[in-house]
Amino acid sequence: MSFAWLPVALVSTLALGAPPASPSVSIEVQVLGASDQPPATGGSDTVHASPHLERDLRTALKFKHYRQLAKQDLAVQMKETGEMALPNGGRLLLSPLSVDPAKGTIELRVRNQKEHYDLDTEYAIKNGGTLFVTAGPYGQEVLVLAITPRKN
Repeated sequence: MSFAWLPVALVSTLALGAPPASPSVSIEVQVLGASDQPPATGGSDTVHASPHLERDLRTALKFKHYRQLAKQDLAVQMKETGEMALPNGGRLLLSPLSVDPAKGTIELRVRNQKEHYDLDTEYAIKNGGTLFVTAGPYGQEVLVLAITPRKN
């Protein structure tokens, strides 16, 4: 008699299961040095980006020269924080807050922590779109971050 409830209890446990895993977001960060003067080292602009990204970069920010200083891919769980060290001593902190499938956007909190230069704001970015954020001086250049989030 006591076994009659066992299958029902097992079915209920299996149906409820563990809570679903929190979705993650892949975030590509390109760190660029931007200037109106040609780079002193190498003598040419070096941006490893798709042609549309390079076009958007030059349209949005109006610098004449860009060179890639660093690139990092982060996989960050929703409402968690990924971190990247910047060449000028700053720390970039990226936190995906939500995904809106209807709009195709990812809400992303972007924080850049550096002495005398702090940024802490939230952006809604198209899935696979790129956000450009300046991140303070770097020698004779300005650091520009090209941040591209993609929902996994």
